[in-house]
Amino acid sequence: MRVDFLDLFKGSVLIWVITAILFLVVVLVIVIIFEKKLARDVTRKRSVERMRLERKIVALRKSKASPEKLFARIDKSARDFLGKRHKISRDTDYSEIMEIFARKNDKQLEDFSQSMLKAVYSGKKIDKGMIKILLNELEDIAVSHGKELHIKNNKAARKIK
Repeated sequence: MRVDFLDLFKGSVLIWVITAILFLVVVLVIVIIFEKKLARDVTRKRSVERMRLERKIVALRKSKASPEKLFARIDKSARDFLGKRHKISRDTDYSEIMEIFARKNDKQLEDFSQSMLKAVYSGKKIDKGMIKILLNELEDIAVSHGKELHIKNNKAARKIK
């Protein structure tokens, strides 16, 4: 009993193969559409996070609060951003955060974590110079994690009053 190759494409087998191919094409199109929508949603969410951080940085630069209060607000803003963006708990110590980003080879976030750690444990009083450095680092992180983040009047905003 010899089966001819053309016999496979007769009748119901051919219809089954065409139906399977059409089904796979439809599934593929649905997956592609869904993936693009998800990517847009993620981009939009990250943009909102960056804009929120941008507003906080601008408000901190304009604030007349004491350096200690500004430091506490920088800490809160940074932890909010790290929590939402990198799923890092607010209770995580900056030394642990520094290690996390060292493993991820994210030098910028590792350096920021080290700066925050030094500010907390150095024993030195937090001054406007330290606040300016921390705000600049935080702004640079926001910019590098979303190139479309631009703080209005960047030069003026970097001045601590």
